[in-house]
Amino acid sequence: MFQPAPVLDDRTIAVDALATAKNMAVLNLQSALNMNDPQAKQVHQRMSQEDTLIVDRLQQILQQRGWDQPLPANPQQAQQVARMFGTVLPGAVMPQQQPQSYV
Repeated sequence: MFQPAPVLDDRTIAVDALATAKNMAVLNLQSALNMNDPQAKQVHQRMSQEDTLIVDRLQQILQQRGWDQPLPANPQQAQQVARMFGTVLPGAVMPQQQPQSYV
C-alpha cells in the first residue's frame, strides 16, 4: 500500500540543517588535523570555520523563531531507550518521564 512521504516543516528542516552543519564542521576539522600538506590543512581549517559560521547563523534563526527548544520525545521510544541502557548499564536508574501538558 502506498504511503505518502511525511511533509517536513520549516523547523524540522532548520534543525536538520543545523545538525548537518555541525557534523561538517567537525569532519572538516578532523580532516585538517590529519593533513600533512600545509595548504590542504589550511583549506580544511577554513572550511570548518565557515561551517561554524553557518552553525551560528542557524542557531540564531532557531532562537529568533522560538525553535531552539528540543522536540518532545515519543514516550514509547524513550522507554525503549531506557530499557536498552538498563541492559547495557545494569543497575542504572532511569528517571521517570513526567506527562506533558499541551494546554
